[in-house]
Amino acid sequence: IVDDFRNDIVKYGIAPNAPRVAAIEKSTQFKNTAWLDSHDVVVTCIQQLWSKNDDKSNEKRVDVQQILAKFPVIAFDEPHYGHERVAALVDDAFQSVCFGFTGTPISESGKLLERMIGLSVSATSEQ
Repeated sequence: IVDDFRNDIVKYGIAPNAPRVAAIEKSTQFKNTAWLDSHDVVVTCIQQLWSKNDDKSNEKRVDVQQILAKFPVIAFDEPHYGHERVAALVDDAFQSVCFGFTGTPISESGKLLERMIGLSVSATSEQ
């Protein structure tokens, strides 16, 4: 994903210049404001934002809310995986615009997941 942001944005004419992109490899990077400010896009595994053993303590939620508040736009790739935890992160990112990209917004039983909105794009050729 990091390479796609760096290369495809310019390659496909989305932006004239490549954004400054980096991966968050350690959760402590979320607290390094200078490092965050030196990038346009940061990519991380959302599991770095999950608490251990489903710790739902208010202290942990506030910490996650403060981290997410640093990002005006958040995109979740394949949010159907761990959708309940993704939904909790969306709730905690109340200052951000959140998007999720998946081709399978359904549960293992084929039921549409709650809070998922279906969207499709149809391309037509000009004759």
